[in-house]
Amino acid sequence: MVDVPFFIPCFLLGTLSPYAVALRQRQYPQKGPGSVSGEVFFWSTAGSIAGSLLAGFVLIPHIPLSSIITAMAILLLGIGFVGMGDPRRLVSKRGLLLLLLIAATALISTKEIRLTRPIYAKDGAYQRLAVYDDLRDGRPTRFLRQDGTASGAMFIDSDEHVYAYTRYYAVYRLFAPAIQNALVIGGGTFTVPKALLRELPEAHVDVVEIEPDLKTIGRQFFRLPDDPRLAIHIADGRRFLHEKGRDYDLIFSDAYQSLIFVPPHLATKEFFEAGKRRLRADGVFVANIVGDPTDTGRSFLFSEMRTFRDVFPNSYFFTVQAPKPGAIRNVIFVGLNGETRFDISAEARRHADQFTRELPDHFFDTGTVDLSTHAPFTDDFAPVEYIAARGFLEPGRRTAPFRPEMPVRDAYTEPPSAPEKQ
Repeated sequence: MVDVPFFIPCFLLGTLSPYAVALRQRQYPQKGPGSVSGEVFFWSTAGSIAGSLLAGFVLIPHIPLSSIITAMAILLLGIGFVGMGDPRRLVSKRGLLLLLLIAATALISTKEIRLTRPIYAKDGAYQRLAVYDDLRDGRPTRFLRQDGTASGAMFIDSDEHVYAYTRYYAVYRLFAPAIQNALVIGGGTFTVPKALLRELPEAHVDVVEIEPDLKTIGRQFFRLPDDPRLAIHIADGRRFLHEKGRDYDLIFSDAYQSLIFVPPHLATKEFFEAGKRRLRADGVFVANIVGDPTDTGRSFLFSEMRTFRDVFPNSYFFTVQAPKPGAIRNVIFVGLNGETRFDISAEARRHADQFTRELPDHFFDTGTVDLSTHAPFTDDFAPVEYIAARGFLEPGRRTAPFRPEMPVRDAYTEPPSAPEKQ
């Protein structure tokens, strides 16, 4: 049933070529059927090639699909109305066709989208990389896109965090304030590494990023400092954890591109175990995961929680945005390599900074969920992409990018018991 709405217009469009051949034959009876068919199919093929290139390189990268589909529907209807008249008088109706083209373009341009020309665009080793400047809440902002995903951003006029979830590197203040060595898995625009370097003048920060060009992009466009305390390693995050090297007080993992592009080898029990082995005593492992905290079915988020808790029995979870049925949210996983238990509310009240004091408002109580009913992910059994993608197929589910386009100030401050208040 899902394909029926697409079948009808595709079927009708498929009848155009033979119908056009018949009309063309009636208009020019002196031409043979082969000649007429050749002309029609020549222009059909030329249009298909032009349409494929235009869609792949111009429309889809810059314009929402809903706008493209609506504009094409208007254009097709307009061409159809023009063709309903005498074909020999089409020349006099070219003005109408031009107006329809202008109307379709105007429809696209009225959408809330900026066709900003990238200040940098290049094919990386794994993805198409683009950097562009735009406005965010009226403030000049620089964005990084990896393929179609906005993977990071930076306010041009300050070091404030554009995305709320990136602030959660700072949970170390509550759980492990004495940081000497930190590891960040997933560089992006290097928001978290830069923040750690500013806050911890004596700390060493390692960054593992699989895309080689992001180091150069970070230095050129995102104020990534040339600091001797910062080391950037071009490698797979899990492979790096298995290599010999220093141990860490803090590991922050943020390597997922979006909900349906979750590297399975970075979501299994063995991955978290590799991270735990690289933690010092009382070190903290922080991971940014996405999912629906209200899901009652087979849930990627809760299977990941079960997996994480199997490795880190002493673990805590925080929802960045207020839980809402059917909505995907960033959930911060915090695992401690030690047995010290924390009373989140009591410990947070002792801190002066506002972020730490607000952590109890975002605390997610796993006691409300029976995690034992959700299978953990292992290298032997990791249907990560299958379970994560099911959220896109369920009726009524509203999904969101892994890095939601939400400024820090929109993060909710009410406790999860009032999920509708943001």
